[in-house]
Amino acid sequence: MSANNGSFDPKAEAEFEILELMHAGNRAIERGDFGEARRHFNTCVERFPAYDGGYTALASVAVAQGDLDDALAMLFVAAELAPTSAEIRNQLGCACFAAGRRAIAEHAFKRALELEPAHPEALANLAELYRAQGRFTESATCLRAALEQNRDNVNALVAFGRMSADLGDCDAARFAYQRALALDPTRGELTTALLELDHDYEPSFDGNGD
Repeated sequence: MSANNGSFDPKAEAEFEILELMHAGNRAIERGDFGEARRHFNTCVERFPAYDGGYTALASVAVAQGDLDDALAMLFVAAELAPTSAEIRNQLGCACFAAGRRAIAEHAFKRALELEPAHPEALANLAELYRAQGRFTESATCLRAALEQNRDNVNALVAFGRMSADLGDCDAARFAYQRALALDPTRGELTTALLELDHDYEPSFDGNGD
């Protein structure tokens, strides 16, 4: 029998408790019970304040509930706890972009790419930010890098479709949206985007037979 059998390992115990709390929170999200999820994640943060995953989990719940200020607060804490995490900077950039804080969003996406130059979602998200600002050349550069890595990057395809639509290239936009929708059929907004493309670019008639 091992001499360590039955011994108490505080680190392993803490890791197990974190896993239990995160699992319970994620299961609550799957059920659509964001209040219950928040309770589990809050407990995780209170019990283990140095664990960045608790804060990012709370941020995801806050975003789902439309509380962007709370999401940003949680993500800023997580970023301090994990200064080399490209993914947390990408999440922070998304929340800032959604909150209209575009300068901070750009900084966050760029920092994510400094930490992980090939981060596919940071590239796609930065491209979308540039597109929204009319900075199409910079957007195209990011999209090229993202799609060279993975031509099935859904977010990059969506960003490319939006940029193409902005520039009046209906065929390219339609191709990008259709490809993205085939890869991720849950993206219902792409069906709407395709319908809008067909409406915006259909031939118009003035009633005179011309």
